Amino acid sequence: MAVSQTIYVITKPTADCYQEFTTHLLFSSLHLRFSEAQKKSILQWATGLGAKGVPSLYSLRKTQERIKALLGDPTEKVVTNSGNIFYLNSVSNAIAKVCDTHSQ
Repeated sequence: MAVSQTIYVITKPTADCYQEFTTHLLFSSLHLRFSEAQKKSILQWATGLGAKGVPSLYSLRKTQERIKALLGDPTEKVVTNSGNIFYLNSVSNAIAKVCDTHSQ
């Protein structure tokens, strides 16, 4: 079962929650960085086109908080000897947390 499907099963979301989650996935993409202004513009554009169930920025933040509460924050802060700071996401740890939560 894919991670997104597992989270969907665990939280038993409504259709709106599913739309918030999938929009969150888009805005959280490692390959596409969206500023808050860009996120707001995209959501307003979708609403202006008459799309149904377009989430608000507030609901997206709440969805992110629910995901972090369910799975924890997969981001790990790493400081090198030279003082550089990196933030790494452990996909395997996130998947393990989902599987562990789902098996309970």
